[in-house]
Amino acid sequence: MRLAVEILSTGTRRVDRVLKFSEYAEGGIPRYWIVDLDAPTSLLAYVLVNGNYELSGAHIGEASVDVDGRRVSIDLPALTRR
Repeated sequence: MRLAVEILSTGTRRVDRVLKFSEYAEGGIPRYWIVDLDAPTSLLAYVLVNGNYELSGAHIGEASVDVDGRRVSIDLPALTRR
């Protein structure tokens, strides 16, 4: 399994959502997640289908995502909790 995960920041939002999106698709990376730490913390999960990414899930709060038949649980608010 190959998975790319990007954490958005003010300076990389456009790069992560546009440039890396197409670069990872061209590289054949089957799954791409974008995590936005701005409130509410969110996860957009994409899966590669015929050379293009399709949104497979948009999550806030507790995310439960299928990755190659395994459930991966992520407490998204905990990523920014201090």
